[in-house]
Amino acid sequence: MRTISGSIELIALHELTHHMVWYAGIGPTRLWVHEGMAEYFSMEIGWILGYREAVSMHRSEVENVLSTIGSKYGFVQSWSMGSTPSNVIAYYAASYKIFKTLGDKYGGLEYYRRFFKIIKQMGSVNDDSSIITALGQAANNTIEVLEMFKRWGFTGISSIEEIAVIMEKARKTVEDLSILLQPFKLIAQILMSMALEAYSRGYYSRALLYANGAVIIAANAPILCLIMYGIVTLLIARLAYKRRIKPKPVKLELLFCPYCGARLPKGALYCPYCGRRIQYY
Repeated sequence: MRTISGSIELIALHELTHHMVWYAGIGPTRLWVHEGMAEYFSMEIGWILGYREAVSMHRSEVENVLSTIGSKYGFVQSWSMGSTPSNVIAYYAASYKIFKTLGDKYGGLEYYRRFFKIIKQMGSVNDDSSIITALGQAANNTIEVLEMFKRWGFTGISSIEEIAVIMEKARKTVEDLSILLQPFKLIAQILMSMALEAYSRGYYSRALLYANGAVIIAANAPILCLIMYGIVTLLIARLAYKRRIKPKPVKLELLFCPYCGARLPKGALYCPYCGRRIQYY
C-alpha cells in the first residue's frame, strides 16, 4: 500500500509539537491543548514545508468528522490520559478546530508565538482558565476569546483577571465576618486559604471553586449559626429535662416466701403455705 508523500513527516511534526507544548509549560493533563495544537501545527507547518497532499487529505478527514459533531467542543475538557473515549477521533477533530479557528482569526503562527511567550511569563499553567486567558491576551481581547470558549460549551472557565477580582472580594467578605459566627468563619477562612494556595500554584479554576465556597459559607453564616445554636440549645434542654424527672419507683416482687421459702404466686400478699404477710420494700 502506497503511503501519501508527507504522511510520515506530518506524524513527526505532530509528535514534535507535543514536546514543544510540554516544554513551554503546558502539562499533558490538558490533553485537548496538546492534541489540538499538535494537529494544528503539523498541518500548518506541513503545508509550508510542501507536504500539501498529505495535509489536504488529513484536513479533509478532520473536516468530515467535524461535520458530525456540530459546534460544541466543550466535551474535550474531560479528555484525559487515563482513558480513551470510544469516539476519540471526534476529540482530536474538536481540539484541532479550536486552535484552527483562533489561529485563522488572530494571526496564525504569529498569534501562537505570542501565546507561548505569555505562557512562559505566566510560569504555572495547570488549568483551562489560565490557558484561555493566555490565548485571550495573545489576541489582545481576553473577553472575546473567553466568550468564544463559552459558546463552544466550555464550563468552569474565567479569565485570570476575573478570578483575581473574585478572590479579593471573597477574601474581604470572609475577613469582615464577625468572630461570633464561629465555627463558620473558621471554615470560610480555611476554604479561602485553600483558594489562595491553588491560585499561587496556577490552579485557577480550583481557586475559583474554593473562593466561591468560602463566600457561600460566609453569606449563610448567620443562618447556619442560628440553626447550630438552636440544635445545641434543644439538646441541652432535653438533657436537663431528663435529669429533672425522677423515675417512678419500681415495686419489687418476691418469688419466694422469706419465712418458709415456698414459691409465691404472682402478686401474693400472704404466703399460701405459712400464712405470713409478705412485706415488699
